[in-house]
Amino acid sequence: MAVPAMKKPTRPPIARLRLIRAADLKRRYSFAALRRQLQQNLGLRIISLLLAIGLWIFVNAGQHSSVESFNIPVSYRGLPPGFVITNEHPDFVKIQLSGPQTLLSLVDPSRLTLKLDLSGVGVGQASFKIGLDSFNVPRGTAVTSISPSQIVLDIDKIIIRYLPVHVVTVGAPADGYRVASVEASPAQIQARAPSRQIANLAMIDTEAVDVGGLAADTQRAAAVTTPGGMVRLEPSEVMIKIDIAPVIATKQFHGVPVTVRDIAYQSTLQPSRINLQLRGAKLQLNKLDLSNAVYVDGDGLEPGTYNTPVEVQLPQGVELLRLWPDKVRITVRRNTRR
Repeated sequence: MAVPAMKKPTRPPIARLRLIRAADLKRRYSFAALRRQLQQNLGLRIISLLLAIGLWIFVNAGQHSSVESFNIPVSYRGLPPGFVITNEHPDFVKIQLSGPQTLLSLVDPSRLTLKLDLSGVGVGQASFKIGLDSFNVPRGTAVTSISPSQIVLDIDKIIIRYLPVHVVTVGAPADGYRVASVEASPAQIQARAPSRQIANLAMIDTEAVDVGGLAADTQRAAAVTTPGGMVRLEPSEVMIKIDIAPVIATKQFHGVPVTVRDIAYQSTLQPSRINLQLRGAKLQLNKLDLSNAVYVDGDGLEPGTYNTPVEVQLPQGVELLRLWPDKVRITVRRNTRR
C-alpha cells in the first residue's frame, strides 16, 4: 500500500511593513493639516473640555468637609398595653452631620429614624439619652451635635371610672315658676383617662342647658363637656329631664270682708273685716279673690249677740297660715229680712 505524502506546514503570511516616506510625514503633520484636524468637531471638543473641567471641580470640591443640619424622626415603640405618654414629647431631633458635601447631599433623614424602645417602662418618668452613635450615618460622615440630647417621658396607666353627670343650667323659668328638679339619663358616664388625671375628677359637667322662660316640664339632649387633656367620655351626650313647678310664696291679705251665711235674721259684725296670711303658688295668690271666702256660720242663731269663730273657704293648693282676729262679734236682730 502506498503511503500518502505528508504536506508541509504552511506559515502565516508575514505582514508587510508599509514604509512612510518623509514627504508623506511632512504633508500629514504640517501646520495646515493640524489646523484642519483641530477645526473638525470643534463644538464637541469644547463641550468635552468643559465637562472635564466641571467634573474635576465637582470631585475636588466635594472632598472638602462641610456641616449640615437634619431633622431626624423619633419613633416610640413597644409601649406596654394600657400605658400612655402624658407629656409633650418631640417628634424630631435635630442633628448636625460633618463630612464631604457629596455624601451629605445623599443623606435621607427618614432613614436615620431614632427608635426608642419603651417596652420596659412603668408609671412615672422614663429618661432616654441620645448619643452620637444613636444614628446609622453614612461612612465618611460623623454626628457633631444633637438637640435635644435627652428625651424625658411621663408614663401613666389608663384607667376607667364612672362619674356622675352634673347638669349645668342657665336662665330663669317664667315668672312664678321654678326648676323643681333636673335629672340626666344616664346619671353616670364612663371616663377613660390617665390615672393621675382622672383622680382629680369628681363629676362631669354638661354643656349649659337654657331653662329661660319655661313654664312646663321638658326634656332635651345635652352634650357633656370634656375636662381636657387625655380624658375620653362615653357617651358624649345625655338626655336631660327638667321638672318645672310653681313658686310657693306666703302672702298677707288685709281688710278681707267677713260675710254671714245661712242666717234667717238681720245681723251685724264687729269687726266686719279681718286679716289673713296664706301660703300657695305665687301666681295663684296674686289672682286670688277673697270677697266671699271669709264668713261666719249663722245657721241656728237666734236674736242676740255672739262671739263666733271665723271660717275661711280657700281653693285647693292654698293653705291658711294665720288669721286675726279669729273671732268676730255678731249681733242678730229679731226682725227678719223679709
